[in-house]
Amino acid sequence: MTHSEVLNIAVTVAACQICLDLACNYLVYKKDPYKRACSAFQRASWKKSKAEEDLAKNPKKNEKRYQRAKDDFDNARAFVASKHTFPSTFSSLFFVILLRILGTENKGKVIAVLPFTPWRILGRISRRGLDFTNMPTGLIEDSSVSFEQGASYLFIYFLSAMSVKFYCNKLFGTKPPSGADGGILSVMDSPQGRKMAQAMGVDPDDLKFD
Repeated sequence: MTHSEVLNIAVTVAACQICLDLACNYLVYKKDPYKRACSAFQRASWKKSKAEEDLAKNPKKNEKRYQRAKDDFDNARAFVASKHTFPSTFSSLFFVILLRILGTENKGKVIAVLPFTPWRILGRISRRGLDFTNMPTGLIEDSSVSFEQGASYLFIYFLSAMSVKFYCNKLFGTKPPSGADGGILSVMDSPQGRKMAQAMGVDPDDLKFD
């Protein structure tokens, strides 16, 4: 393997993820509006749970109260989820750009040599876009190494995204509270989100996957 190039890609991915997470924490998640949104969500969650208990005891009397509590909960959940939507979208776009930059620098280069010959489907991914005239120095003369063991920058980037990027985000990122982690689906499932979808001529029920 060309250790320096593999390490360069992994470190670049990790550093970018850490910087993005720290920036989002400073600009969004450590600010009072986000903290108030989380507090409102927790209160709405507690009220919804209490309304569910009362509904089970007396359905006719508490049906409207439960529906109001559920609507408040859905709106609070959507508001918290919306606070995560822009940072997540920006992060995704940033890494798309980073992938293009890495592709410009490493196009066609054999970044690493796998210690085994991958099976067909994996090999198509690991060797995608390779130019075997750019094999690392000394490897072409090594009869024990097959060209099928070559790995492109795209494969190394994919492994970095599945490992160092994931764990960096776990360590430095801020996850939404439990129950508000549905992303854009939480927004669209709220009363306000449904009204917005209907105003655009979209049936909110068509957006559900269950």
